[in-house]
Amino acid sequence: MYGKIKESRLLNIEVYEGENLLYKGKVEDAPEDVKNKNYQSVEIKDGWVIYQV
Repeated sequence: MYGKIKESRLLNIEVYEGENLLYKGKVEDAPEDVKNKNYQSVEIKDGWVIYQV
């Protein structure tokens, strides 16, 4: 496990758990339960930061 998603700032993110999209939008607007998840991997694609939790 890596850090929490909320440690990122001013990014457009997509958060996935397996194949399921949990959230898409700005980090600051994400629900608290999404912000507090630890991510397992991260990649950048088309201007979006994609987290796998």
